[in-house]
Formats: sequence, C-alpha cells, structure tokens
Amino acid sequence: MKLSATKPALVAIACIMLSACATDPRPAVSGAVADSVPTWLGGMPKDAPPRRGTPEYDAWVKIAQDSSYKQFAAEVPDGKKLIDEALAVK
Repeated sequence: MKLSATKPALVAIACIMLSACATDPRPAVSGAVADSVPTWLGGMPKDAPPRRGTPEYDAWVKIAQDSSYKQFAAEVPDGKKLIDEALAVK
C-alpha cells in the first residue's frame, strides 16, 4: 500500500489556516479553533496554562502567586516588578 503525502499536507494546511483565526477579536471563536489544533501539529501542549479570563486561569494565578512568583521575586533582582509588568500585559 502506497501512502500519499497529499492528504496529510492538506490537513496540515487547513489546520494552519484555521489557527490563523486566533487573531479574531471574538475569543470564543478563535480560542475554540486554536485549542482544537493537535499538539503534534503545533497546538497548545497539555500542560499549558489556562486562557486568561477563565476561572481556571484565576485559580492558576493564585497558585503561582503563592509558590513560584514568591520564589522568583526573592531570587531575581527586580523580580516582583517583572512579574507585575508581565501580568499587566493584556
């Protein structure tokens, strides 16, 4: 049985084109499209932090503030300022 590269290439192109929708101002649409791209094709890894604006994100930030953020702020010069600046990005 001879495998053709045409079908996988078309699937890859379609996924890339759909992931371009991630710049859509409607996050419900772009998030759903971008989140459905498989990891093996460049999609989000399973251990990626949750999306901003979700209850999961708020819980994730709280855990990070109580653990890694404190350690980063203590060990890195101006660490607290860097964290605050990073969190201020929308």
